[in-house]
Amino acid sequence: WSIASGNDDGVFAIGASTGAITVADTTNLDKETTASYDLVVQATDGTTPDTETITITITDVAPTVTDTSANLAEDASASDAVVTVSTTGDTTSLTWSIASGNDDGVFAIGASTGAITVADTTNLDKESTATYNLVVQATDGTTADTETITITITDVAPTVTDTSANLAETAAANAAVVTVS
Repeated sequence: WSIASGNDDGVFAIGASTGAITVADTTNLDKETTASYDLVVQATDGTTPDTETITITITDVAPTVTDTSANLAEDASASDAVVTVSTTGDTTSLTWSIASGNDDGVFAIGASTGAITVADTTNLDKESTATYNLVVQATDGTTADTETITITITDVAPTVTDTSANLAETAAANAAVVTVS
């Protein structure tokens, strides 16, 4: 037995003595790229060959977004990494988006990576919003899945810098002495 044609990307193998077709390499096995394979299979007894076309249809496996959560300090900076969301099932050529839960625009997600980052720190304050429940979607172009990703904002206590100042004994009322930071 042999595969005469239709297997240019090497996805399949055939048992030379059994005729059993198996998956040899999953690198290019993606329904969105190739929906089916027409393998021309040849059998021979050493003298007379015979061929037949075997059609193998690739079925779509939906991506499944993995439930995850993260903590983020309220003093984070723009572009800081928060968490990278992952999937099971179809994990190739995914497009990611935040479907809801990001009304004030604090977060962004890498469309091709699933990496959530800080986009805007203007409203990043634990006392205002302690938790964000981002509904994140991943799609392979055929099927999509969503999951709620919980991001808890952690409080960062203010710190006062140890400072000293000099003040003349003749200072006027309301004279500036020092600014504490």
